[in-house]
Amino acid sequence: MAQPRLFLTAAIIGYLLFFLLTHPKSLIHRKLPELKIRWLQIFPVVTVTISGKIIHIHHWLGFSIILVVSIFFDTGVLSYLFTKGILSGGIIQGLFTPKSFKLIYKKE
Repeated sequence: MAQPRLFLTAAIIGYLLFFLLTHPKSLIHRKLPELKIRWLQIFPVVTVTISGKIIHIHHWLGFSIILVVSIFFDTGVLSYLFTKGILSGGIIQGLFTPKSFKLIYKKE
């Protein structure tokens, strides 16, 4: 009975954490440094710039891939239920953002 509570607690923590880290109006999000190498930005968001277009890899998309991989390769940090809860919370939070399904933007 403790396992569902652990997963739910981790999912709530993941939701709140990624709300604070990714919401554009969040003070924490605005203070995060950028890590960009030419056409690839990997922090605080993952974007690839190609031919005047920006491809934004949303955190919910990356977390979904990691969560699916963790089902097949249940080793290391990915084997923890808490990790899967954090990933699930991040996915849920990402899906509820206004532009969550827009992946390609025009470069300004």
